[in-house]
Amino acid sequence: MDEQAARTLAQAVVADLAPQELPLFGPISRAWFANPDRVRDGPATDDTLGFGVAEAATILTPVILAVATRVVAVLAEDFSQSMINITANEIAERIKNLLHHKTPRVVLSKAQLALVRQAVQQTAKERKLPGAEAEKLARSIAAHLTEKA
Repeated sequence: MDEQAARTLAQAVVADLAPQELPLFGPISRAWFANPDRVRDGPATDDTLGFGVAEAATILTPVILAVATRVVAVLAEDFSQSMINITANEIAERIKNLLHHKTPRVVLSKAQLALVRQAVQQTAKERKLPGAEAEKLARSIAAHLTEKA
């Protein structure tokens, strides 16, 4: 799994959906990638994040990190299946180009976007994110993957 690609996508989505969480994105994402099962969704506490938090608040960043990680994994698997003759390094480069909006752009098919939406909805459901929030998250992820360079 490309941690940096997932982190890049997650940070862009946090900026869209929970910009107030950007100052803590770095520490939360480091804690999450160090141990995804330890960082929980919901009220933030010293125990769930692994560092002090001034006040308890519901945070979206761990949910967004989980979704971004799954989306990157789903896209990598799909790209792998459809480009069986391309080396693993080229696949990772295509995902990086997609997320950094570099040329040549990778254009996602409708089927790939459906896979992304399914991964977002499944992860959001597992993380107990309300339906309306899950839909906003799905739209934001899709927008960041389909923006024009």
